[in-house]
Amino acid sequence: MLNQPPRGISNYDEPLNENFATIEDKMQYKATCTYDGTNNVYVLGLLNIPPAHVDELPAKLPDTFTAVARFPNDYVEGAKIRIGGTDFAPKYATFAAGDTLVVAFNQPEKVCFFSSSKKTMEAESVTYSNAQYPLLDNAKRGLDELLALADIYNRIYAGVDLAIKFAAEIAAVPYSGDVWAWIKARIQAANFTGIYIGDYIPFTAGGNTIKAEVAGIDTYYNYGDTAVGHHIDFISRDCWPDTHVFNKANYNNGTTVSPYPWLASDLYAWLNSLAMDVPNATTATPALVSVDYSTTGVYDKLPTALKAVIVTKRLLLPSRYTAGSLLTDENNWSWANAGKIWIPSEVEVYGMEHWGSKNGFSGGGFQQYPIFATNMKRVKGAGEGGVRSHWWSLSADSGNSTHCANVSYSGGANHLSASSTNIYVPVCFRISA
Repeated sequence: MLNQPPRGISNYDEPLNENFATIEDKMQYKATCTYDGTNNVYVLGLLNIPPAHVDELPAKLPDTFTAVARFPNDYVEGAKIRIGGTDFAPKYATFAAGDTLVVAFNQPEKVCFFSSSKKTMEAESVTYSNAQYPLLDNAKRGLDELLALADIYNRIYAGVDLAIKFAAEIAAVPYSGDVWAWIKARIQAANFTGIYIGDYIPFTAGGNTIKAEVAGIDTYYNYGDTAVGHHIDFISRDCWPDTHVFNKANYNNGTTVSPYPWLASDLYAWLNSLAMDVPNATTATPALVSVDYSTTGVYDKLPTALKAVIVTKRLLLPSRYTAGSLLTDENNWSWANAGKIWIPSEVEVYGMEHWGSKNGFSGGGFQQYPIFATNMKRVKGAGEGGVRSHWWSLSADSGNSTHCANVSYSGGANHLSASSTNIYVPVCFRISA
């Protein structure tokens, strides 16, 4: 369980002011309640969040949130009740009508401890339910928020459509229904309340449905040669429905256009709807061919409102280029703009390199995105809801000049020749302050 209160509170008569402030600060969320003297019920009132957890929980849940915490059915007013836990000896306490308590939770269906004005303790077998009292709409959202937190902790959170969850907020002035203007304003205010990793904003581009998932919130905050501000990085749940080569030839070095394999690639040009020269041979300082994706690339197909808020992602990018030589590893790195549409590196997906170089240049400038941590969300479909597919990562292979890393349809770390034609890509972009 997260943030359990300190063990060893052995005397239920301990004064509140000696221990409660410390314990309260460690709890995920809390509520005041008063025993009503009937039906053995404690009615919960205002629910709010300790300051120590504003980075991981909503700043405040609705004032109208109502639920109940119930003691064992045989409890009568004034009787002693066993208060205990698995790691310390049981204690006993009595309660009377009108007693005010603070109840603290660290998962949605269990009370971890409670305190009266004279006692602080951990409670055993106390649960709450919303079934005994009708909930207003915003109160129901408050309960949903708590349940979502449990799913996040258990790594099973499926995410929700932010355009629906915050429909009223988005519909209001000044956004007037523009979900992208709304999310940018939220980011500018560093107000991420109610937004979680895995939540998404759906949109249509080129006739294709895309679910842009929140992959990281401030994952790169304060990073860079110029410090990155508050931001959200989005990575689509599934891939763009068309495949594309990394390069037209089996070549993973930079070129005279750019020393960075990513920025020299045909894939970069296509995703960002650019006209540029890309490698078209496998030799040192390869021949180049001109491409023009200005009207056929992915960026060109994005909604105008989305393009208005996307910013260029800046990275400490690995470079692999020496004129007249064919390199099999990165030989430098430096700060560079990685494009408005990009793909994650191996480190950003797995938290480490598998096929990329191990000399530091390849992975030292990246951070794993939370959406990929301790799960298999890296398995993506070919188009929204499509069959599992291979998809490219940004990293060039170590030990050869022909391959690039990709995520296998099965979720494994893989690598394929750069001109492979059956590989997809997710749509990835950043919105920042």
